[in-house]
Amino acid sequence: LSRSWRGGAKGLRRPVVDSVKRLLEELRKSKTEVALFLEFDVHMRRRNVFCEGCGPSTSGAELIFPKLLSRKCGATKFSECSYNLAGSKAGTARSVMHAKHGIACSYLIYVSQIGGDFGAWEGRHYSTDDYQGFGRDVGLAVYEWSGVLMGGEMQWSDGEDELEVDEEDEDAAEDFTSDDGDGEAAAADP
Repeated sequence: LSRSWRGGAKGLRRPVVDSVKRLLEELRKSKTEVALFLEFDVHMRRRNVFCEGCGPSTSGAELIFPKLLSRKCGATKFSECSYNLAGSKAGTARSVMHAKHGIACSYLIYVSQIGGDFGAWEGRHYSTDDYQGFGRDVGLAVYEWSGVLMGGEMQWSDGEDELEVDEEDEDAAEDFTSDDGDGEAAAADP
């Protein structure tokens, strides 16, 4: 299912893929824009929670959701998210949603099946409660991301790899950079 979004062998039944494509076509006809597409999967070899996108634009707008996810979900490092779309991934949902349906913010969110390698999850497998918490964290990131679209509460610093937050909540008002040189996502000084 993961790589069968571009086309398919004649007669191949793909009810989930076909249903999503029909829904997108109906939304397009009704002039309803889809701004965010998320696909979820487990990863068998890599650790942590991370996402893959389709390549950031020059504005960097496609990096906002992964940054929010890394801020909301403690098992996510922004530096482990990737945006290079290899040719072998051309048939994936995120690639087709991005290229064919014009959804710039299309991501695959992976959750490791073998656990984490930092923080509270270092050296252990994730529990059912952990997975449920990650789902909640993704929902919170989507909620905050939608607020960014509606109210512009977050914006990129000009020329910087930072995300500025204009909120009263001090915990949410930290700027984050993608990498401080040691592969760890790091909080920048305000």
